[in-house]
Amino acid sequence: MMEGHFATRVKWHLLVALLVSGLCLGFFLIFCFDLEVTRSIRTIPRSLGLCSAVVPDYSTPASAYLVDPRSLAASPAGAPRRAQFSVLVGIPTRPQDFDTRHFLRLVYNPKQQPAVADVDVKFVMCNLTTEEQRVLVSLEILRFDDIIILDCAENMDNGKTYTYFSSLPRILPRRYNYVMKADADTYVVLENLARSLRRLPREDLYYGFVTPPCNNMKANQGYMSGMGYVLSWDVVEWISESDIPRADVVGPEDLIVGRWLDKGKKARNRYTEKPGMYDYEKADQGCRHPLIPHSVAIHRLKTREFWLEVLKYFKVTGPLHPSKLYHID
Repeated sequence: MMEGHFATRVKWHLLVALLVSGLCLGFFLIFCFDLEVTRSIRTIPRSLGLCSAVVPDYSTPASAYLVDPRSLAASPAGAPRRAQFSVLVGIPTRPQDFDTRHFLRLVYNPKQQPAVADVDVKFVMCNLTTEEQRVLVSLEILRFDDIIILDCAENMDNGKTYTYFSSLPRILPRRYNYVMKADADTYVVLENLARSLRRLPREDLYYGFVTPPCNNMKANQGYMSGMGYVLSWDVVEWISESDIPRADVVGPEDLIVGRWLDKGKKARNRYTEKPGMYDYEKADQGCRHPLIPHSVAIHRLKTREFWLEVLKYFKVTGPLHPSKLYHID
């Protein structure tokens, strides 16, 4: 009897030992699987570009992030995009500047979106005043949906820029990470603009071509040239709410924007994009130098000849595919 009882106890001990071992092995396998999944999840946002906030690498020069747009002309169409942020580019025009807007629509072809950002190009004007403007601008809106009409009298340095920035949080259907104001005689290389902004903070930012003088490299001394400058969305919201810009709207608009930010102690993150932003070398004034591949913005394109030279240099028509429907020698 005792031998049988002893054998039974041994069997139960073995069963318990096997059960405990199995549980331990199961917990170990679950732990390893969970650890591997956690590591994978942590790496997915970086590899797919899904992070909402990018940690800037300030040790790397801006030029390392820029590309020669001419090389993009030969890239295969339909390459995957990994947009990480959004930019609104507002170009002030007058309602009657139909030809200018139509030309710039060709230049900023929506099919040539940057790889790392969603960029919307809009044309900004004040109230329409003639029947021709009401009809033709309405047709533009129906066809292109790229016009913002502000509640103001048309002007250049009498408050239009303030109205533009201060109105956006109220009238836009969405937020953007960045808002840019760019002149109509500036060619913005959208791919390089996006690549340059990609490494920068998403808040309290003021970015552009710092001046004066032309060789100034200290972004916190001076203001960003009106050729094209960028504000982060929180700064745009501040402009819409603060009494500081509201009380100071008359004068050179680029200088005034810099003055608002200084008075309000805003835009602690200031960056100048030199030499990537500059005036065209054939212009009769400004901070000029020859065209360079890693450009972000070229200003003072006052003639169609200047524009054609720049567009040809950057091979803007490179993505055009051969077709039996046309021949372009």
